[in-house]
Amino acid sequence: MSNYKNTSIRIKGVGNHVGDKINVKNTHVTNNMYPEAPSDAGKGGGDALPAAAFCALVAVWAFFRHFEQAEMVITRSGLLSVFPAALASVIAYFRDEDGEPALKALLPGVVAAAAAIWMMGVIRDVTPDVVIDLAARAHMTAFWAQLSNYGRMLVLQNGAAVALCAMAIGVNLLAGARAFAASNYDWCGWLWRLTWRYAPVRHVWTQVLLLSGAWLFANGWAWTAFLWIQSIMLNAFL
Repeated sequence: MSNYKNTSIRIKGVGNHVGDKINVKNTHVTNNMYPEAPSDAGKGGGDALPAAAFCALVAVWAFFRHFEQAEMVITRSGLLSVFPAALASVIAYFRDEDGEPALKALLPGVVAAAAAIWMMGVIRDVTPDVVIDLAARAHMTAFWAQLSNYGRMLVLQNGAAVALCAMAIGVNLLAGARAFAASNYDWCGWLWRLTWRYAPVRHVWTQVLLLSGAWLFANGWAWTAFLWIQSIMLNAFL
């Protein structure tokens, strides 16, 4: 650590742009390789958890309240997420260019979109009609209050599966946008730089993780897997 207090520096130039006389007074300069944490560090993080949990409950209730409309929007979004990569492939074909980069984005995008749409059908099949009817006629608090413990767990897991499907579709769209920008870099360079993270290999692994997680949640195995891992860790450390 080094500290300099009340230090006056006098510089004399010889007719140059620095000037003849400059006084620089440094009241306090600290160079610390390991700065201390601010006094309020770590505070306020816990306050956001109840708000996030409340927003999640509202979002899940709102989804099941408008299940058919939300399912239609997500399904159509899945179809549209393939459009940028498909357009990039068409442009490469008519320009007589190498279309391999666009195909590397298009083929995984088509598979991911189909898997996300299929997952939405699975979620619909495992969601009882009574849950959808209850969400349609009851307010948020009444909806959660009238559900059994099993019903709450089912709704939360299906809500998580829907969120992961929506994330997969969003990533699919961004990966397609990157492929489109790569084929039109002259006027879409900004879009290519904005989506530089969505390379084909990373896109595939992201889709595998998101859609596998959605499948585990929709089948009710995510919570079972969590309890199994928790028991293994407890037995290992206790």
